Amino acid sequence: MLPQVVCLCLPQMAECPPPRAFGGQLAATRRNDHLQVEIPLHFSEDSYSPPTTKMASEIDLYNQYPLHMDPATKAITLPQSSAYTTTQQNTVTNELNELNTLHRALISLDPPNIPPPPLPVNPKRSAQITKLRESANAAFRKNNYAEAIRLYTFAIDMGVTRPGWEPVTLAREELAGLYGNRAQAQMALQAWPEGLVDAKLSVDSKPMGNVKAWWRVGKCLAEMTRYEEAKGFLNKGIELEGQGADSAKELIALLVDVNAALKRVQGA
Repeated sequence: MLPQVVCLCLPQMAECPPPRAFGGQLAATRRNDHLQVEIPLHFSEDSYSPPTTKMASEIDLYNQYPLHMDPATKAITLPQSSAYTTTQQNTVTNELNELNTLHRALISLDPPNIPPPPLPVNPKRSAQITKLRESANAAFRKNNYAEAIRLYTFAIDMGVTRPGWEPVTLAREELAGLYGNRAQAQMALQAWPEGLVDAKLSVDSKPMGNVKAWWRVGKCLAEMTRYEEAKGFLNKGIELEGQGADSAKELIALLVDVNAALKRVQGA
């Protein structure tokens, strides 16, 4: 056993009782105005180990080097300096040589093989989505609602898979119209649950300035006799559009019908 002694220096208080013996091993002495208490502690030789200092790993350490780029060749080099050891100089130089080799290999490719930088908006994708929407609108006007739903779905799939670097506002505006149009086609087939889902997605994509989507949500809920929910959605839509706005008239008219239906159900 390895005995260890812990010394505790406590202020001497008049009301403090004298220390009690701890297994017959506790000793107390008074030094100036403090009471020094010594408590022996015992550790097993097998379990005792001296404290160790945790060293920083390589990932915690880094060196900052002032690199130089040649304006003509774009090659990156590390200037010679006495501040670096030979090992540091050689390690960084070898890594930069590999990077410069890769750069020269890329620029030596034929121009068609070099991928261009991404554009803010891919015009081809936008043109394809517009063409699909127009074809779906034409099918809807011909009362071919199933075909319209199919084409709207293709357009929606292209819209939701836009790259992340494209503006989010563009995708939201685009999807709000596509979901709204598909909801209208679903409602034409009296597919109220499916129309409700699409109308809600349209509202989520564009809450403001989207009266038709709010109206479609309320209409689908009313057709499913979910009048309380329809009333809540219509009131929220009217609140966003403004009570006195011309765009809110359709919502107010539908809300009157929903309230009348709700009274009939409650009075029955």
